Amino acid sequence: MSLRAARRLTTEEIAQYLDENDLLVEAIKQNQNLGRLHECVQYQLQLQQNLVHLAMHADEQPGIQPLRVAAQQQQPAEAPTGQQASHAPDSDATAGGPPPR
Repeated sequence: MSLRAARRLTTEEIAQYLDENDLLVEAIKQNQNLGRLHECVQYQLQLQQNLVHLAMHADEQPGIQPLRVAAQQQQPAEAPTGQQASHAPDSDATAGGPPPR
């Protein structure tokens, strides 16, 4: 069974999800500070469902590139051979890995 979204979300629906997510994050923080872990889990599950739902719709939108691809395209050109760019890590162990976040 496919988990693909059945239809496109409207701008208003997306805004509602984002507003609800903001409220859920605040509720999680408040309940965590009060030691109400069971409530935190319930809110976290709802937040996760909302985020997955939004992500499924975002994946189906034409013209939206994955963040990793977009980040790679925005990186400056490599420094000339023998010179290390100021943003490059000092270790060779990370060479060829994903871009830093």
